Amino acid sequence: MAPVRTVHAYPPAALSGGGTADDETVVNGGEDRVKKQEERKDHRQLGAMMDMFCFPKPKIGAMGGLGPALLPRGLTCMLQLQKVLRKLQEKQGFEEVRTGSLAQAHLWHRSGHMQHFADNMFAIADPRERGSDTLPGDMQNVEMPQQEGSTAPPVYDAGTSYLLKPMSCPLHLSYFFDRSVRLGSALPLRICEFGHVYRREVPSALCGLMRMREFTQDDGHILCRMSQALEEVTAFLSACQKLYKAAGFCKGEIIYHISTRPESSQGSEQEWADAEGLLRSALEQLEIPFTVARGEGAFYGPKIDIHLPGVDGRLWQTGTLQVDMFSPKNFGLEPTPENNDRLCLLHRAMCGSLERFLGLVLEHLDGHLPSWLAPTQVKGIFNY
Repeated sequence: MAPVRTVHAYPPAALSGGGTADDETVVNGGEDRVKKQEERKDHRQLGAMMDMFCFPKPKIGAMGGLGPALLPRGLTCMLQLQKVLRKLQEKQGFEEVRTGSLAQAHLWHRSGHMQHFADNMFAIADPRERGSDTLPGDMQNVEMPQQEGSTAPPVYDAGTSYLLKPMSCPLHLSYFFDRSVRLGSALPLRICEFGHVYRREVPSALCGLMRMREFTQDDGHILCRMSQALEEVTAFLSACQKLYKAAGFCKGEIIYHISTRPESSQGSEQEWADAEGLLRSALEQLEIPFTVARGEGAFYGPKIDIHLPGVDGRLWQTGTLQVDMFSPKNFGLEPTPENNDRLCLLHRAMCGSLERFLGLVLEHLDGHLPSWLAPTQVKGIFNY
């Protein structure tokens, strides 16, 4: 890949402090780009200076905690990031889909999210649909998280309560993979989505673009056999390396963790050991150094988490790949009798949150975005 070139992304008004059109900050190869830590700016400052996004005024109390809104220049950057991600995903054989933001509670119960992730989900009950008899008896009532300040008991009818999706995997399983398996499609199957997802973050945890209650996730899933999984994991890691390099991060700044079995989880010790071994093999094959984050895996399987540094030195999770050994079975997707090789679902995202990734690139390059990501576009440069 050609060296990353950067374009000064500030609008003309932001240059009134002494910058000029002839300044080296307009275009350079990045050699003198790194500033002293205390001189670099937070992405919230940069976003305001560059007219990329804005926050609600504090006096509008009803809007508190909803996070920033993208302005036209910021939206251009987001669309450019999606364009590059689409191309990378196409090269890996993904097909793009779209699902809704709401799903009935029993879907999340079936996937296991209700049992392990309920506190982080937004619930909506519709009293007009009470008394539904379309669900199995053991799903008629499901425990739901209480919303902040609510005094109502946290139990709703699974068929008449809805949740805003915190991720897209149960929807991908119930719509697309179920249909494809029934049609006899060959594995692996790869689908992806720029999903708008929702997380019940406490107000004190919210942080600009870095942590939001609603964000865009480059959510992709691969349904494959365990014997095919290693090749898929290495292809994902290679694509991440290409993206992060193009965004201006060098190898030493990208931190990889293998997150192992948490206390609340499904499956046997041997199943987890096999899946963790798969992730180790992929990282070692690409000679990527990693550490082990014990107990930080998902409830359905271990994962590789990728972290990038913010301006204050804090590490933020971006990309992830998770080995899910149980969702295919939970959704009735079983191996065929003639091929008993176990099915697994790989959850993967190169950015995780597109908003967070953009914020990290802004901070890392102090606003001097790569040409392919800048709000003022030049002829396409990204080398796929």
